[in-house]
Amino acid sequence: MTSCTTAWKSEGTFCKTTQSKLVLNSSTSGKVYISGKYIGDVPATAVVEYCTEFRRETRNVSYWITQPAESTMFTFLSLGLYVPFSIIPVDVQTRLIPTGRYLNNQFLVKVERPDSSKWNYTYNGKGEDVVRLSTE
Repeated sequence: MTSCTTAWKSEGTFCKTTQSKLVLNSSTSGKVYISGKYIGDVPATAVVEYCTEFRRETRNVSYWITQPAESTMFTFLSLGLYVPFSIIPVDVQTRLIPTGRYLNNQFLVKVERPDSSKWNYTYNGKGEDVVRLSTE
């Protein structure tokens, strides 16, 4: 079994939801906000969602079974008119390629402490599973 393929062609981009878990630890208490939304008191854990961009590419794939002896005989008997393989695409092959771009991935993490002091951090998601932050 062998195959023939066409060149890859771009079918555009799309976004896939990505999640990262933010774990906040501190020796002092405080209220945790992520992008203005109250999460809880320190220590706190929150999951943020954002978009990972992928490029979709496709190509046509044709498969055929080669039989050298029979194809030589048919080619000879048909005076060269026999085509020993299929020219009809049998399948469409797709691949997804990460572009390295993340969309809507910026979150403001803020801790407000009882003594009126504040801790701020801007988290830019890059596909991490777990991010540990110390609010010291």
